[in-house]
This record gives sequence, C-alpha cells and structure tokens, in this order.
Amino acid sequence: MTGDVARCCRALEESGWEPDRYTVVRLVLESDSWAAVFMAIGWFNLREGRMDRARAFLARAEASCGNDEELSYVLHGESVAYLSMGDATTALEKERGCLALCRKTRDLSLAARVLVQVGAISSALDEPS
Repeated sequence: MTGDVARCCRALEESGWEPDRYTVVRLVLESDSWAAVFMAIGWFNLREGRMDRARAFLARAEASCGNDEELSYVLHGESVAYLSMGDATTALEKERGCLALCRKTRDLSLAARVLVQVGAISSALDEPS
C-alpha cells in the first residue's frame, strides 16, 4: 500500500499538482490505500477551488496512513497543497515532518525533493532552513 501513496504523489507531481478528473479517477480506482484515495480527492478539490474540502480530505489522508513511509508522502503532498493555498508556515511544518520521516525511512529520493521545497519555503518566510 505504501507504493500506492508514493505512486499517487508522483502522479500529482507529474501533473504539476494540477490533476484532471481522469487522473484522480484513475488514482482512486487503482489504489488499495485510503491515504492515496483521500490525497487524490483532496488535490482535486483544491484544483476546483474548494479549499475547506481539500483540507478535510488531506487531513483524512494523513490520518489514514498505515506507516511512516506513507505518512512522509502524504505530508509532502499536504505541504505543497498548503503552500498553494497561501499558508507557507503550515507548508513548512509539514515538509519538516516529512523530512524527519525521510531520514527515518531512508527515502533519499523524496528527501531530495523535500529539501528543495524546505529551502524555497524558508527563503520566502525569511527563516533558516
């Protein structure tokens, strides 16, 4: 199931974090993980401008994670979502949590993407990364 969440996160990244209906439906139908399903639906709601629904689905995705690796991908997805909603402080908090989990799970690929994001958010907030 961890693979489903990672695959969902990669598909969202490949769509430029702008998933169309086809992408969301495909992710939902192909996934065995509720965390991946909730993350895809959350991102679709975000794209449609329904911020409160997006936040609710992303919170459900986080609560549905079965292990640290799933949680790290969901936190990264949440961070990008919060940043796009204009909440850089929460985005940074989510990415720092993700980075801690990446160190624990030794997911260097995700850690590299997260470090870039943490640096960009920290610079925008004028905080040390």
